Amino acid sequence: MRFRINPTSVKAPIGCGLSLVLFGLILLTPVGVFLVKAVGYVSLVVGLTLAASGLYYWMARFRRRHY
Repeated sequence: MRFRINPTSVKAPIGCGLSLVLFGLILLTPVGVFLVKAVGYVSLVVGLTLAASGLYYWMARFRRRHY
């Protein structure tokens, strides 16, 4: 099965432009502020969890080597 891409088609720029407009409108509303804060808090929690688990496994490696 072959897919053809027509370089003279205007569907892709219209779709990308409309999706950017939609994302912009979402980010400018209070819902967008909540989403940005939620993504920030989630990334903060995931980052702290990864750092803590990395520190734990790093310390566990030293404990195994010294005994």
